[in-house]
Amino acid sequence: MDSFQPGDFFGRYCIKQKLGSGGMSDVYLAIDENKLLVAVKILHKNQLQNKENGIRFQKEISAVKS
Repeated sequence: MDSFQPGDFFGRYCIKQKLGSGGMSDVYLAIDENKLLVAVKILHKNQLQNKENGIRFQKEISAVKS
């Protein structure tokens, strides 16, 4: 799947709308099973093969968690 539409699920998240897109990923507004609004960032398929992008994405995850 190249992009998500409102009502599609990505894991436990129901996509509401696309917020933006960049060279590395797309960002969506979604809602989780607890009815919390969240931003979901999904890497483009072509970025999954690049080790540096994976490391960068992991750093972003760590920054958001702290």
